[in-house]
Amino acid sequence: MTDQFVYEEMTEDGGWRVRVMRNGEHVGTIIKNSNSGNYEYFPGAHNYLSFSEQDKNLDSMKKKIEKSF
Repeated sequence: MTDQFVYEEMTEDGGWRVRVMRNGEHVGTIIKNSNSGNYEYFPGAHNYLSFSEQDKNLDSMKKKIEKSF
């Protein structure tokens, strides 16, 4: 089976973020760091403390996430 990734952009609590869905399951969140300008990937449905990947380019970040599975 090929993994299906969906990226749902949203604004919550005044902040922009992308919910990362893999095969219908929430597997992480991408948030743009307002200080560095980097996109940061926080693995897990409820993790907003520890990011595992960062990139200046959102499309590159998505590719990194997909390769990690």
